[in-house]
Amino acid sequence: MRLPSIKKIDKLISGKFFKQIQVFLVLVLVLLGFFWWIASKVENAGVFEEGGKTFTNVFWWVYIHFTYPGHLIIDSPEHAPKWLAVIITVFGMIFFEGAFIGLIVHAIRERREIIKRGLARYNFENHYVIIGADEVIVSLVQNLLAPGKKGKKHPQIVVLTKKNAEIVTEVLESNLQEELMKNIYVLFGDFVLEEYKQLALNLVKEIYIIGDDIYQGVNNENIEIAYDLARLLEKDKHINCYINLPETTSLNLLKKFSFSKNVTDTMFLHPFNIYQGWARQLWGSIDLLSDAPAAWFEPQKNAKITAPLPKLISELKENTHVRVVILGFTEMGYALLEHTLEMAHFNTGQPTQIAVIDPNMKKNINRFTAEFPEYRNIYDCRVEFIESDINDAGTRDLLSQWQADAHCRMVLFSCFSDPDTAFSTAALLPPAIIKSAVPVFIYQQSGKGFFHLLGADEHTWQSEFRNGRFFGWRKEHSGLLKIREELARGIHEEYIEQAKLNGKYNPQLPNFFEWNALPENFKWSNRYQADSFLIKLARINKRVVPADNSKPLFIIEDEKNSPETRELARMEHDRWCAERFMNGWTYGSEAKKENKISDCLVPFEQLSEVMQGYDYNAVKAIPGLLREYCKLDIE
Repeated sequence: MRLPSIKKIDKLISGKFFKQIQVFLVLVLVLLGFFWWIASKVENAGVFEEGGKTFTNVFWWVYIHFTYPGHLIIDSPEHAPKWLAVIITVFGMIFFEGAFIGLIVHAIRERREIIKRGLARYNFENHYVIIGADEVIVSLVQNLLAPGKKGKKHPQIVVLTKKNAEIVTEVLESNLQEELMKNIYVLFGDFVLEEYKQLALNLVKEIYIIGDDIYQGVNNENIEIAYDLARLLEKDKHINCYINLPETTSLNLLKKFSFSKNVTDTMFLHPFNIYQGWARQLWGSIDLLSDAPAAWFEPQKNAKITAPLPKLISELKENTHVRVVILGFTEMGYALLEHTLEMAHFNTGQPTQIAVIDPNMKKNINRFTAEFPEYRNIYDCRVEFIESDINDAGTRDLLSQWQADAHCRMVLFSCFSDPDTAFSTAALLPPAIIKSAVPVFIYQQSGKGFFHLLGADEHTWQSEFRNGRFFGWRKEHSGLLKIREELARGIHEEYIEQAKLNGKYNPQLPNFFEWNALPENFKWSNRYQADSFLIKLARINKRVVPADNSKPLFIIEDEKNSPETRELARMEHDRWCAERFMNGWTYGSEAKKENKISDCLVPFEQLSEVMQGYDYNAVKAIPGLLREYCKLDIE
């Protein structure tokens, strides 16, 4: 008989637990058979005495000694072969008290290792799925596990990542309470269909595609994941799927393209980006107000609220302009410039002045100009790119001049990617700015040392830098603006209702499609309109409070009786024009939508009354939309 090679034996020994059990049982049977054969040839082996009677059962005698060492003490009769009984018992102890117990311990350790490495797979239901483990996973998980109703169980969260699952788990453990970690399962695996099939996708609450930040081409991969998931989801189930697109430019380009029908038939897709998310938070996010709506207007009462911009906006006077200074044309600075051009329309009679200062900005200037070739046509905003050292004497003098201008309300953003550089740049601003009321926002991707140093967490800002504010932590803001998404959908539905009332509704036109089938460029138009609500309200000295359905709804008066309503309508039109210019539209006396040419890209006063009516309707709808979709009222 040919004996198995050492390679095959090693494979058997190192195999899975159940394979090892099979090998163990075979060896036990072989040993039992061998000792049975030996005992059958030894005199008096297998002899038992019980109740004064003697009987023989060799196999039972061997089995008892093999499995129960204590039988040596009570073994009978006296003339039984003790030497054989001892040998059988010793082999039994080695196997049952040694090998078998060791096998169990090893199996437990191996299972624990499988779990730690994220290789275990389970059945899930009514859970959240996160694909990827970018840094935003911390804030995302914290949002999903935020305190809910009393007694409500926390949902299960399943994370699939190509990173080291043990390290991802440790990161989450260091930021979450131990009790919350019981509901989180971090799985290691490739982003392929076979892995997705094990996530019970048709039973999920929501899906989050955030990607792994250790690879290039995350946007490309995350979009591919969305298409793969659509192949496994039931049609018309429409599961919310939030997709992280961290590379800003390719996200902006995506705004011009729509996902195919097989994707939109299965999911509600919500793209997001952490840089644009923070830019929106700085200018005013509806989601930021969901728990404490008054806090945005009183930032000193809530350290998480980083932007005291409503006060600045509310204090604007006629012929006063806002001066936005962005120090560092990084990804954060890039996103902030883009969103400022979308939002900074204040109807003061003077254009918003935006200055971007960076010692090495040529590459990003070319990129910005290529991406937004018509941005210069935004008639109520002016952008100046200054390639200079922030600490250059001429640059510092320029900053001081802007601050001294009585007709200028200034706000600065230090957007350098390195947290130390961002802080030192802000702290070394000219003394006239440091000592003034000019808000200075400091970008901090990670770490809170400077935040604590200045006393931000205690709301007792050190007098040397009392107007410093911090923003940008990747672990605190996932970029997800869920309420804003609902508000955008509500704006679109209101638009359809108005079109029906005016006899303009045509369900065959793409701008009248239902929300999920709506082309991406129209969705983004509604999202930007939603972003502008708080800015408009701040401009007319209004604020939002938790909704009270027992009270009458706030009414924005008819434009004929209210200068404020006309002001809001003009702000909305200026914002709409900026959005169109940023999307590549140009003015033409004859409108051609297919060529992105519009005859409405003119100042508000040059519009016909019919076209002005669209802007009036848009602002009059704000109170009802806020109450219905955001649970907020205006006061």
